[in-house]
This record gives sequence, structure tokens and C-alpha cells, in this order.
Amino acid sequence: MDMLVKEGCTLYYSGDLDPEGISMAERLLHRYPGQAKLWKMDIESYYKSISDVELTDERLSKLESITTPELQPVVEEMKKKKRAGYQEALV
Repeated sequence: MDMLVKEGCTLYYSGDLDPEGISMAERLLHRYPGQAKLWKMDIESYYKSISDVELTDERLSKLESITTPELQPVVEEMKKKKRAGYQEALV
């Protein structure tokens, strides 16, 4: 990815809408500011992908460190619903 960014490419990230996927999204946005973009990591996609998988308090606590404004709506809704969203439901 470093080489792609060095050549001027834009990276698009889409992952599961769970604490781990949200954390990965934030790491990429911080590592490649201006060249990493989120795709299907919004509140609408969360609603479409929400599953029956209940998130444990341990997993939900990972969301406390997320500070990226564009991820906040999903983070807040995930805290309320305590459910993961999986990208397979978006395909």
C-alpha cells in the first residue's frame, strides 16, 4: 500500500462494521491522510449489514479509542445496538 500511495493512488477501504473493522479503517485513514477513503463504512451500510452477532463489552470497548469524525455515527449506533455488521450482507 505504501508503494501505491507513493505513486499517487487513492486507497478505498471497506471492511466489516465491527470494532476491528472500524479500527482498521481509522488506522488506514491516519496512515494515508488524503489518500485513503472509506467505502461502505457509513451508517446506511451498517443498517444494511447488521447481523445477529452480539458484540461483547470487551469488543465494544475498542470503539472508545475511535476519534475519526466520519466513523462516529457508526460507532455510536454500534454501541447502542451492540451488533456487528458484515460486508457480505452488502454484496
